[in-house]
Amino acid sequence: MDNGAYGKYRRENPIIHESLSTFDNILLLPERLSTEEIVTFSIFGLLALYAVVMLVFKLLRGKQKNASADEKTPDADERK
Repeated sequence: MDNGAYGKYRRENPIIHESLSTFDNILLLPERLSTEEIVTFSIFGLLALYAVVMLVFKLLRGKQKNASADEKTPDADERK
């Protein structure tokens, strides 16, 4: 299926096919963050923390309601 055209193209154009790992100066974040960036990251962090805490409380409260509801309802045999 391969007639060697792709290999020929890669030999003729080697710069195009360099991977990103060959570049040393790629940074995920700049060395200094601006005030706006710090505030934005802080707000997103606090929102994520709030969402996790509310999810945990909701799950715990749901388990407590189910446990208390099970204690209050009589068994099916006692109703008959």
